[in-house]
Amino acid sequence: MNRTPEEILAGMSTVQKAAQVVMPAFTRWTDPEGDSGPDAAPVPEDVRSILGRYGFAGVILFAPDVTDTARAVRLIHAMQAAGADGGHPLLLTMIDQEGGETTRLGQGTRMPGNMALGAADSLSLTEAAGRVTGEELRVMGLNCDAAPVLDVNSNPANPIIGVRSFSDDPSLTAAHGVRFMQGLQAAGVIPVVKHFPGHGDTDTDSHVGLPLVDKPLETLRGFELVPFRACIEAGAEMLMTAHIQYPQVERQTHVSRSTEKRVFLPATLSRRILTDLLRGELGYRGVVISDAMNMQAVARHFTPMEIARLALCAGVDILLMPVDTTAAAGAAALTPYLEGIARMAERGEIPMAVLDAAVLRVLRLKARHGLLASRPGAVDPARAAKTVGSPSHRALAWSAASRSLTLVKNDDTLPLQLSGNESMLVLVPDKATQQSAACGIQKAVVEGWLQDGAGLRLLILPELSDQALEEAVRGAKYVVAVSAVFSMASLDPRRPEGAISARMDRAISLTRECGGRFILISGQLPYDVARYPRADAALLAWCAREAPGTAGGTGACVPNIAAAVHGLLSGAAFTGKLPLRIPAMDAQGQIMEKTLYPRGFSLPPK
Repeated sequence: MNRTPEEILAGMSTVQKAAQVVMPAFTRWTDPEGDSGPDAAPVPEDVRSILGRYGFAGVILFAPDVTDTARAVRLIHAMQAAGADGGHPLLLTMIDQEGGETTRLGQGTRMPGNMALGAADSLSLTEAAGRVTGEELRVMGLNCDAAPVLDVNSNPANPIIGVRSFSDDPSLTAAHGVRFMQGLQAAGVIPVVKHFPGHGDTDTDSHVGLPLVDKPLETLRGFELVPFRACIEAGAEMLMTAHIQYPQVERQTHVSRSTEKRVFLPATLSRRILTDLLRGELGYRGVVISDAMNMQAVARHFTPMEIARLALCAGVDILLMPVDTTAAAGAAALTPYLEGIARMAERGEIPMAVLDAAVLRVLRLKARHGLLASRPGAVDPARAAKTVGSPSHRALAWSAASRSLTLVKNDDTLPLQLSGNESMLVLVPDKATQQSAACGIQKAVVEGWLQDGAGLRLLILPELSDQALEEAVRGAKYVVAVSAVFSMASLDPRRPEGAISARMDRAISLTRECGGRFILISGQLPYDVARYPRADAALLAWCAREAPGTAGGTGACVPNIAAAVHGLLSGAAFTGKLPLRIPAMDAQGQIMEKTLYPRGFSLPPK
């Protein structure tokens, strides 16, 4: 007979309680002989021992864990079995499968990403994307997805959110966030909405620094909090925090262990934000999980024990990756870490009632999702292989990518008019994008839109010398160039990382000098369409990241760039609309106050 959460809690030692509020990662763990190849045991014996000894909240997996579906299924099932063998409640198995640039499954379907879904602006399509994502995770044995991202990307200089956001509009973000969440739920996967209370207006990546958002609570209520409130009202069960300072909301400070200067408590460690605001004002009753505790935003300024005490007292229920457990040497610190939390609870530094409440929330979540059964349910590897990356799922991803394509400029250039010996040049920033573009070209050939590569060259721009670039451009009626911008710094030709933008400027100049037409495909951050005003046409595709392990075939390519190239060659009607404002930009890539293209803008092809 299965025990209730309350019965399980009553029988726990304090150390076991501490383990139940920790979610480690065992990514890239090797067995004692160093064997991590395909024939190695799914879970090395030392990891099995750890999972059997402690009843963790769960484990988080990353791309190296799930490159191969069959092996990932074995790994996940073996981890669950190890926990069950130790008599502990089974694991929440979580992964970051957002779609777009944050996609982990090596053989899974890559959805075009949140901003692409925002551009397509079909709530039913967004829900379908969430459902397909959830179906692929669930069939592998994964039960939690760290998605959807609810951050409202209002700051173009944001180095970490960008196209992971649906929009710079809170209402649009809320509507799509709710539907993606509901799609995951329909597939039996627990969504983990993130990053509360909002990471969209930062100019620092919390992986490497401690961001600060200097806004009053009233402003947050009308902007950043809108999507979170909507998802909470729609039944969100898990929520991830942000390691961000909000000095107008949380004024308590702490002396940094590295700089010896005072920093404001970030949201993850703030009772004012996680208990008073989130649980009190917003009425959230679910599980709160921190963002990764190895990120420099917190690890640089607080000791591990300070983080544990402050986070749990603030209202965090699960501490994500607080100890480096990706190798045996690092995992040696896990036991003393859990014992340290237990001692703080027994001394009252962390009130036992607070620890018990966190454990109970985790156990109740597991109970609602059938994770307190005595043994893990069987996972069918054949069904997983058939479902993950299936043709119907990839067709949905292609449709979503195609519907997201957004045309914002067209000076008598589109649709393309190629005839006779006229040629076309496609320039891409790297090999991965080259493979994606080749997928779109191949599909256009198969469908009869283009003769078998006749008159078309596909080249990597950074690999071309000035002379080779000039020779390639000369004689081309159309030059199509993919711009993949991952940070605003790469748009400044004066900076080392801006060398690619200087090459793009040269390609545009050469095209115009030779009488050709230049077509820009914005492949990632959309702000580059303002950086190249001399382009004759500009099309936004929203993601140029390569999915892990999926390069090389039309059915397996990343959909966004392939769909954009295919759309140009086939004369498609582009139906996406801007889900955010595009500000004007000067020749050095500096944002201006003037709006170049407003939210909702698009052009039909002529």
